[in-house]
Amino acid sequence: MSWHHELRDVARHADVDLSLRRPWDRKGSVMRALHDEARGGEFGTIDGIRIPRNGGWVLILPDASEASVNVIAESTTDESAESSAAEMAAHITQLVHG
Repeated sequence: MSWHHELRDVARHADVDLSLRRPWDRKGSVMRALHDEARGGEFGTIDGIRIPRNGGWVLILPDASEASVNVIAESTTDESAESSAAEMAAHITQLVHG
């Protein structure tokens, strides 16, 4: 593969970063629930929970100093990254509110 093909592939990646305000006492339970859901599938736990999604990935990262959870998504298109981040944000909201 030539360098211009590699550059083209890098340029296709889109990033989205959301911050969701969550009560301090719910951050740990949200992260445990997401970890349990991801178990059995492909996921990583460095710096949070990283789950493959829509040709890219979503990273759920609890903020160390704020009552919030950060959702960072990367995919091949803006729409796919935004969709992945929005889906995960909705899922986290559901976990918090039951």
